[in-house]
Amino acid sequence: MPQDESQPASTGIRRSVHSRFLGAYIPAVSVTLAFFIAVFEIFTYRTAVSDLSQKAQRIGTNLSVVLAHPLARSDLSSVTALLNNVIQDEDVAEVAVSRPDKTTLHREMRPDAHPNPSLSVNRPIKLGSDLGTTTLGTVHIIMSDSRVTSARRSRLYFIAFLSVLLLVAMAIVGSVVYRRTIGTSLNQLIQVINQTEHGSDAKELTVQRNDEIGEVFRAFNRMRDRQRQHDQDLDNVRAGLEKRVRERTMELKSAHDAALSANRTKSQFLANMSHEFRTPLNSIIGFSEILASGIVSDPKMLTEYANDIRESGQHLLTLTNDLLDLSKAEAGKLELHESLMDVTSTIEACTNMVRNSAQEKGLTVSISVPASSPTISGDERKIRQMILNLLSNAVKYTPQGGTITLSSRPSPDGGLILAVQDTGIGIAQKDQERVLQPFVQVNSAYTRKQAGTGLGLPLVRILAELHGGYLTLSSTPGSGTLVSIHLPASRVQYDSRITLTGSPGKDSQLETK
Repeated sequence: MPQDESQPASTGIRRSVHSRFLGAYIPAVSVTLAFFIAVFEIFTYRTAVSDLSQKAQRIGTNLSVVLAHPLARSDLSSVTALLNNVIQDEDVAEVAVSRPDKTTLHREMRPDAHPNPSLSVNRPIKLGSDLGTTTLGTVHIIMSDSRVTSARRSRLYFIAFLSVLLLVAMAIVGSVVYRRTIGTSLNQLIQVINQTEHGSDAKELTVQRNDEIGEVFRAFNRMRDRQRQHDQDLDNVRAGLEKRVRERTMELKSAHDAALSANRTKSQFLANMSHEFRTPLNSIIGFSEILASGIVSDPKMLTEYANDIRESGQHLLTLTNDLLDLSKAEAGKLELHESLMDVTSTIEACTNMVRNSAQEKGLTVSISVPASSPTISGDERKIRQMILNLLSNAVKYTPQGGTITLSSRPSPDGGLILAVQDTGIGIAQKDQERVLQPFVQVNSAYTRKQAGTGLGLPLVRILAELHGGYLTLSSTPGSGTLVSIHLPASRVQYDSRITLTGSPGKDSQLETK
């Protein structure tokens, strides 16, 4: 049964190769034959036309000589007779004699001829004497290409018939040559392949040729030898598996490194938080011990110590609130307690809360707000929290003598933009996306001195999005940073009755030095 199935397939292969051979061989022979036939035909036709043109010139020259005396005598009958004699030639389609004034004296035409204007000759009829040469007229001859065309047609019919016979003969010869040179070798190859397919140990093909068929036989022998190298194939498979194991190991290592990086980030965050909590706690404990000891009795000093304790406690409360808000946001449980608030009052209150820290660093803090104060619908504590975080960051990362500007302005869509711009150290382009992620702090000499929790900007972004807005950051290292909170129009109400102290239409400025 397997043998029966394989035989048609083998036959199909032989037919396919054979037909492809003939399909390439016959067109090649046809094109070559057509080329030589075309060259031969063009040469033959051009030769015939050239001979016809030369014949026209001879007739014209001879006729111009023999017509000279009859025209001189005005012997029209002789002229007519000469023209009738010329028109009897089957190659002459038309012959005519015209006077010097271009009028036709006599014309003879063959009704069955096909005049070819390109085969025309004009010869002047001249008579010489002692007094000089006199032009008596002109003889016009137009030749017919009927004989040349008819001969060409017959020749093409014969060539076509001969070409068909030649192609058939060449096809037969090509088929015989194919079967003797290629077919036998292919049959042998097919038999060996069938033996290999059915599990038999195929014998090695005998190579007695140095052509492409011989190369195929040698290639098959090499393939048969490679089949016996099963162990090497298994080694290759094992090598591939080992490569995949190495790749998976590298992937696991990358994941492990990422986990370690995340752990280092959290460890750094915890260290920073410890520092952030320890500093105000030390202040609270230290000043409380001083107050409890009763050493200080100066009311002014007591007030300063109490203020320090209050500011430290407020700082601890802010840190705690940031942590709680971030935790709630990650859990999806952060809620808004909305109310109406005046933008200008909120901005001034936040500015006053960072005044002391700004003064200690010699910074200039200013606010810029429009004359018409809008009202915001939102969570007042969280909006203050956003502004304070931005101001605190600006104060922390702005070197001594720098400036910080807190501004508000309407956005093109009717919303409100709250922006904090400083002249601080700036943030590199590659780090601007990272600083918006929780627990991340840009690593530089200056930032390491300032510590920080890495919660400020991420929390501001989260709170802005919670209000339906978004946060944008633009920074240039060494020049400063601009952070903007964009609140949607649905949360902004403009009331012309609420204005700032000062000239209408101008920005209100508050500077702290």
